[in-house]
Amino acid sequence: MQATTEQWLEYVETAFSPATHEGYAKVIRRFVRNYDKSFDELSSQDIIGYLNGHERRGVSRRTLNTWLLVLRSFLRWAIDQGLIDPRIRDQIPRKIKYDKTPPLAATPEEVDLLLRCGGMKSCYRLALLLMFDAGLRVSEVTGLRWRDVNLEDRTISVPGKGHRRRLLPIVSERLYERLVRTSRAGTQPQWPVVWTDHAGREPDQPLAAESVRRSLREARKTVRLKRNLTPHSLRHGFAARAAKANINAKFIQQALGHCSLETTDEYLSSLVGDLDSLREALAQV
Repeated sequence: MQATTEQWLEYVETAFSPATHEGYAKVIRRFVRNYDKSFDELSSQDIIGYLNGHERRGVSRRTLNTWLLVLRSFLRWAIDQGLIDPRIRDQIPRKIKYDKTPPLAATPEEVDLLLRCGGMKSCYRLALLLMFDAGLRVSEVTGLRWRDVNLEDRTISVPGKGHRRRLLPIVSERLYERLVRTSRAGTQPQWPVVWTDHAGREPDQPLAAESVRRSLREARKTVRLKRNLTPHSLRHGFAARAAKANINAKFIQQALGHCSLETTDEYLSSLVGDLDSLREALAQV
């Protein structure tokens, strides 16, 4: 079974970001290590029993849903390859119900306090604004290159999950001004937008996402913020302000780069506004 799962991982590699692909690999390899039968003996009960066993060991249902998503994706591919009985996928649940905890969303007051933190480097301030004022994921921030930024048109072409891009207007004046100020230091199209020369780092070497997280943790401690804000909290803060401004969910979906609106609310993948409409909507945030 190991050879089959590795073949699947190779098949889906181009569909996901490196971080997502690594997460999928961990889930499917963990399952294979715990499965002691041959591949043609695989049944829905094996998968359900595997998930139930980990729930009894304390794994949260939120995490189990992620595992279930990966396993169903693998099963879909295996069925298309004619490797297993198609009925198996129909016999396992699509989702495990659980009580959702509302995501932590950073507030404008908290972000203003973080931006005033004297120890935070300029590059991390830019990263913070890209997440809070434009809604980027931390992986999108570290993957952003100057070729993706058009300061004249005030737009960012965001390289999102699964190699999908979305075009965002830059409506935040403080974000635009910091991008302009950063660009004056000299840029090349392939250089990362968020960069520091720490430890002799070359201009074409992006920061690691963990560096952004660590900087945020340190700034949070310095200004004595009580809430455990993360990069995702900043992105949620952007979404929360958009929702409070009564922006249509289709524009929030477009700005955040969601394929579906399960995390934002309803599935609205067919509803996408044009750039001018998105710019007008986000100007209210």
